[in-house]
Amino acid sequence: MKKSCLYILLSLITLVVSCDKESPFEPKQETGHGQITKSALGIDLRDEEMTQTRAASDINLDDFKITFTKVGASTPSAIYRYGEMPEIVTLEKGSYTVRAEYGDDVEADWNSPYYAGESDTFTINPDEITDDIGDIVCRLQNVKVTIDFAPILTEQMSDDSAVEVRVSGSGTADDSKYLRFSKNDQIAGNAGYFRHVEGVSLVATFRGMVEGLQTVQTKSYAQVQKGYHYKITFKLNTQSGESRGDVTGALAVDATVTVTDVERNVDVEDDVILDDNERPREEDPEKPDPGTPDTPTVWDGPSVTVDKPLQVPAMETLKPENGVITIDCAHTIPLDKIDDEEITHVLLNFKSLAGFDEFYADIDSPNLTPDELAGVGLSDHLDLVQPESESLAGALQGLGLPVYIGGEHIVAFDISRFMGLLAVFGENEHTFRIHAKDKDGELVVNLVLTFK
Repeated sequence: MKKSCLYILLSLITLVVSCDKESPFEPKQETGHGQITKSALGIDLRDEEMTQTRAASDINLDDFKITFTKVGASTPSAIYRYGEMPEIVTLEKGSYTVRAEYGDDVEADWNSPYYAGESDTFTINPDEITDDIGDIVCRLQNVKVTIDFAPILTEQMSDDSAVEVRVSGSGTADDSKYLRFSKNDQIAGNAGYFRHVEGVSLVATFRGMVEGLQTVQTKSYAQVQKGYHYKITFKLNTQSGESRGDVTGALAVDATVTVTDVERNVDVEDDVILDDNERPREEDPEKPDPGTPDTPTVWDGPSVTVDKPLQVPAMETLKPENGVITIDCAHTIPLDKIDDEEITHVLLNFKSLAGFDEFYADIDSPNLTPDELAGVGLSDHLDLVQPESESLAGALQGLGLPVYIGGEHIVAFDISRFMGLLAVFGENEHTFRIHAKDKDGELVVNLVLTFK
């Protein structure tokens, strides 16, 4: 009996082991490796300012860190310096992303931009070579700050005068690391780069002797954005009978800020980065030769793009008349949707290859009359290159508009903060006529806002 039971038990064990080896319900564990070529990935570096200053020697494609990570994995599959990356990389089969990075995301340091971008997900198949995953768009991930001292202030302030700059979460001079900008940093063209965290503020404090007086002046700017250049100009104002800044009497130190989006599509395939007017224009064989008689004149003047929900026609479809391109842009804002940020987000991005000589907006509104606007420190003529007064410049900055933008190449004309002001008047129509001009032409945008 015992022998019989033992025989049955051994038979069952053998059967289970056999089924385990040949189970049709157990998925097969496939293995395999595929390959991806170095040329399969391109790096699309977005930095207009880098192009304009021809700082190609500062940003070397070979110095980018390239990281391959399998989707769902906690550790990278492979990491290379682009200049040392093999022409063919072997990876285990599966879905991957590639991240490209230049520099380090430091808290604060001199001349230390940090660029990063990530590819779309792509698949590595066994025994196959992947030769195209598209470009990796790399954008500036930290905050750029430069300090300019106006000429008169430079003459009057002591050599040890400087501006301490912090980017902090509290918007105060807390324990965050700071950089100290002096006259020499302006001369050398040094820029400070600061780590960006959502909601951070920029704090700039001038400290020094000005005409024998100890001067301390602090300026703070809330909600700074990554990928932007904050150019802060400190200057000496002399206005008799008025107290300005932290200095009493006729002497004062004050500051203004110009905010510039550094992003622009730049081809960094070659080591030398060219200005747009130096870049060959006949790279696409499908495009007609510029010398063809029927080819329309290339528009080199200012251009504009908009964020949703605004819409404007493509610049390529428009023809200039007497050096001017006019665009009509309309937007309807339902009064019951005035709290909807998507509807009240009104942003026009202007670009100029040559740099803006003129940039102003005229307000045509039955409600925002010159008298009404003067009551809140504004005007119906908003000149962003040369504001009529310092008080108007401050009011424009308070509404999120940049000022003193002469020579700038990118201007974000964001009037989202006007929406609440205009909605107060109920159903009505308001027009902003925006004029942007450089040496190559003039662009006029008639932005009509209808509240109903």
